[in-house]
Amino acid sequence: MPHTSIAKLTPDVLIEIFKYLLPSSVEQNLHRPSKYHYADIMAASHVSKYFRDVMLTCSTLWSSIVDTGISVKANKTHVTAMLERSKSALLDVHVTHAESLHRLESEVYRIRLFFLYISDHPHLTVDANLMMQRERLRAYQKITCNPAPQLKVAHILVGYPHLLYSPPLPFFNGDLPKLHSLTLGIHNMDFKNTNMKSLQYLRITDAQVDSAQEWLTIISKTLNLRSLSIFCNKPLENNDIFGESFPMVPVSLPHLQLLDIRGPITFCSDFISRLHTSPTTEVHLECNSAFHSAKAFLSQLHISSRKD
Repeated sequence: MPHTSIAKLTPDVLIEIFKYLLPSSVEQNLHRPSKYHYADIMAASHVSKYFRDVMLTCSTLWSSIVDTGISVKANKTHVTAMLERSKSALLDVHVTHAESLHRLESEVYRIRLFFLYISDHPHLTVDANLMMQRERLRAYQKITCNPAPQLKVAHILVGYPHLLYSPPLPFFNGDLPKLHSLTLGIHNMDFKNTNMKSLQYLRITDAQVDSAQEWLTIISKTLNLRSLSIFCNKPLENNDIFGESFPMVPVSLPHLQLLDIRGPITFCSDFISRLHTSPTTEVHLECNSAFHSAKAFLSQLHISSRKD
């Protein structure tokens, strides 16, 4: 039993104290081993049986699942324990293992934050990485078949130079009424069966020139966007990324406040020329340009420049 003065603290007061021992967000632990995510609260649970019993009654203390930095063997036990302790609480997850994705397949309906990071392992051979990544992608595809009505924030980052996939990876199917922010670091994704009209922040960190048409189609489904960032680092092989078959119908984003686009000059100009935004939209451009000044470039895009 803890010290008498501590023992007098009621469970609801203790729970509020314990919450301060957790990271304020999953983002703080994206590159930290999972054991550090719960390090402080696990240390507190060893103070007494009373502390531990109180912790186990609060489902929200165990609703963040981070599987980085643990072995595949230990992963199943770790994720299973978190899911059991979190009960029906909404989940904030950052996963890299296929096993974690398999365990989350039946819990998609309560995922609030979803961070998926897939990349090559530096100590594995090319063939071993290919096998591991295919297993992860298969597990991810199964997850997307389930409804995610509570999903609010999603980050999907897939960085593997050796694995090519076709067709594009699917996003979550059906209505996503609460999806607010989406970050994609991936060549291409399939949003045909996705309704994300509530999306306000979209960030595409690995746009490819040959998928520009698909990205415009996706953007056309997000009419409430407030912020749009598109980064394209691949050089152009020709000057027409859309081709004559792609219609010159503009995409209207009346609520857009910030447009941040980076890439080859033709990519930037062709992309922006297909967007209809508010006159007050703030535009950030970073591109390789043959123009002598930003003013000359903006005049080609029919965007008025202003003096700061």
